[in-house]
Amino acid sequence: MTDDQLLQILKNHLDITWTADDLLDQKLQGMIKRGKTYLSRLASGNELDFKEDSKETELLLEYCLYVYAKSLDSFVTDYLPELQSFQLEQEVIAYDKANSDV
Repeated sequence: MTDDQLLQILKNHLDITWTADDLLDQKLQGMIKRGKTYLSRLASGNELDFKEDSKETELLLEYCLYVYAKSLDSFVTDYLPELQSFQLEQEVIAYDKANSDV
C-alpha cells in the first residue's frame, strides 16, 4: 500500500472529514513514517507491506491515533499484548525464512 493510500485511511480512522491543509498532511505523513519505523523494529528484519486489514496496518493506525491524541506514552501499555503477538509472529516468519533452505 502506498503512503498516500495510508494517509487517506489514517484520515478516515481519525475522522478527519474536512479538507486538510498541507501542514496537517505533512504532520500525518510524519506520524505514518515514525509508526512504520517503530513497527519495522519489532518485525525481526521482515519487510512489512501494510496491506489493508493487516495486523501491521491496524497497529500503525492505532499508533498514529495515539500520537495524534498526544498520548503516545500510553500506546505500548494499552497495546502490549498485540505488540508482543505481532513481534512473535514476525520472529516465527523470520525463523521460517532462515531455515527454509535447510
